[in-house]
Amino acid sequence: APEIFYSTDGLIRALAPLHRSGVPICVHMRQEGDGVVDALREMLEVARALQTPLEVSHLKAIGGRNARKAVPEMLSLIERAREDGLDVMCDVYPYTAGSTQLIHVLPPEFQEGGTEALTKRLLDDAARKEMRARMEAGSDFENITLLVGFDNVVAIGLRTDEYRRFEGKSIAEIAQTLQKDPFDALFDLLAAEQCGTGMIDYISDEEDVRDILRAPFSVPISDATYPVEGLCHPRVYGSAARFLAHYVRERGILTLPQAVHKLTMQSADRLGLSRKGRIAVGADADLCLFSPENIRENGAYTAPRQLASGMDAVFVAGVSEIMDGQFTGETRGRVLRAH
Repeated sequence: APEIFYSTDGLIRALAPLHRSGVPICVHMRQEGDGVVDALREMLEVARALQTPLEVSHLKAIGGRNARKAVPEMLSLIERAREDGLDVMCDVYPYTAGSTQLIHVLPPEFQEGGTEALTKRLLDDAARKEMRARMEAGSDFENITLLVGFDNVVAIGLRTDEYRRFEGKSIAEIAQTLQKDPFDALFDLLAAEQCGTGMIDYISDEEDVRDILRAPFSVPISDATYPVEGLCHPRVYGSAARFLAHYVRERGILTLPQAVHKLTMQSADRLGLSRKGRIAVGADADLCLFSPENIRENGAYTAPRQLASGMDAVFVAGVSEIMDGQFTGETRGRVLRAH
């Protein structure tokens, strides 16, 4: 919300300043559940209408019934669009679990008006009955609890005294402890937390993640922005390390040069950062030195706030920020702008 309320034509009108700009539309698509393939088709239509690049953020398909079906179809759609001359790419975080606000398990129409209006609806018996009916059968929205179950939706970022003890527990576990129906437990929790809590949701198929990472038009990302309190997704601390250690070194889905290219030059070029991601005259003097066998993701879903390890030295703008695996105290990073 509120972008979910746009029609396709409205979205094209809203993005009209990007027409033939060369600036990529970076989009979280309309949904990633049963309608994810149609959501991709919509964005390809938008990109063609605006004649500007498209970046599909964290491509995936939610739920077992979509596993190994939607992702291959979407990768084929992207390949065909690229063959037709459309500049479309995607990114993906190297995990089968995602993380976002817990309100996104609810039908989108109930999110209209913001979190204050939604909180009031969550306390209204008639609205709760409508929400439950939609969530028990709806396939026209990203119906996460129907697709993966309440046991795969974990509450994080809980702030109230009433619910803080349930940090890191699934909605199913919370419901069992409180002796409530899972829908009632979910609605009560969201209302008490003023809709401010987050979730970690176990949603994707491992083979789908590997296929997306293999695609030459994909790059790995962290998608790491929150929460600042309580548990977070381990991707906040370990995405690049997991990509290099699990998918490259252990699974061998890409060579190390291919993986480094995705993390550096390919990502930089996508955003027009011509002095980043390469070792060349005139480029920024940024360099990471490591032995592949030493790279480790140390965090886990139960203890995520742990730095990855194995990076021997990191130079930013020619100054060492990590040396011999230790921070030096230098902070030369700056906001990046396309050039």
